[in-house]
Amino acid sequence: MQKEKMLSASDLSLFCYQLSLIFKSGIPILDGMEIFAKDMMDPRLKEVAQDMQQQLAQGYSLHSVIEKYKFFPVYLASMVKIAEQTGNLQDELERLSDYYEQTDRLNNKIKSAVTYPLILLVLMAGVILFLVLKVLPMFHEILLSLGGDIPVSTKIMIDLANILKTYALAIIGVLIIAIALLLYYFKSQKNIESGDKILFKLPWINATYKKIISARLANAMTMMLKAGSSFDEALDMSKKSVGNAYVESLLEAARLNIINGSDPVKELDNLGIFPVLFMKMLKIGHMTGELESSLSKISVIYDKEVEKSLSKITTMIEPALVTILSLIIGVMLFTVMLPLINIIAAIG
Repeated sequence: MQKEKMLSASDLSLFCYQLSLIFKSGIPILDGMEIFAKDMMDPRLKEVAQDMQQQLAQGYSLHSVIEKYKFFPVYLASMVKIAEQTGNLQDELERLSDYYEQTDRLNNKIKSAVTYPLILLVLMAGVILFLVLKVLPMFHEILLSLGGDIPVSTKIMIDLANILKTYALAIIGVLIIAIALLLYYFKSQKNIESGDKILFKLPWINATYKKIISARLANAMTMMLKAGSSFDEALDMSKKSVGNAYVESLLEAARLNIINGSDPVKELDNLGIFPVLFMKMLKIGHMTGELESSLSKISVIYDKEVEKSLSKITTMIEPALVTILSLIIGVMLFTVMLPLINIIAAIG
């Protein structure tokens, strides 16, 4: 089967919620799956629902059907499998719906924090290109028609405009090739880990990124522990939820040490990737036998912390970008306008 794009967290939440309603309603499961298939708007989920109806009629389990489709995360299939084994499928599907809803909220917060600065950057690039390619050549012609000396700074700016105008297609081509090579480079797992390591260690976002990873891992592990998994099993199934290959490899190394008898809290603490509060609450939960409860609280705390941090970062970035754009435009216009004013003053 070809690699497919994973379903979004919101789609997964809806999928689990509707499945839970079928089990809660008390109607025959096959009739429920038929209704489920008709209600699905996403063609992939409709196909899954129809396949589920057929497979369940033949005696197959729900998790085995989910495992067939690569757009479902392994975590979901594992949780459904555990729920089927423990006879707690309805409640587990409801919890999974809540889990993916919380994941979706966190993802949306991150996207909204990144989107506006990106839009500002694109607008900045557009305004600068407009000035360089359209406005500067126009002022250059005016300066030439009026005569007089053109300052070195103005000549440099105008020469830059001419270079961009002349080699625009070549520059765009080089950028496209560079992006393509970069995407190809990050196809291998080793290079993905290298890129994720750089991202994780960026000084401006490191603290916030640690909070995001803490919230994701705590949320996923809470679900696994509620389902009756051991700590190392929960860590194994939850490590992919952090969304960072570098951190995932560190968690896997810690998990192997835990299996060999190492203290779970000490192993995670030695990684040095979790905030102090995360480790303190994890240690208390481990000592008191309330690990599930502690992780649940950690998830809630860091979900709120991430929202505050992202809001703070966005608040700082927006005026900074506007200031930078204003300075660039001001310098460019001043470079061209000053000699023009001097020439007009000399003529007067």
